[in-house]
Amino acid sequence: MKKEQVIQQLLRLDYYKSSDNRQLYELTLSELENEYRAVTGHHIHCGLR
Repeated sequence: MKKEQVIQQLLRLDYYKSSDNRQLYELTLSELENEYRAVTGHHIHCGLR
């Protein structure tokens, strides 16, 4: 599940809520990827752990 992988990566970065204060599990995959990009400045990679 890519959505779960993105959530786990954000949690590892101590990022627990979206920029609009929603829980990560409430976001779509696209929104999660946008949050990841905003936090890291990088695109998400499927193989990252």
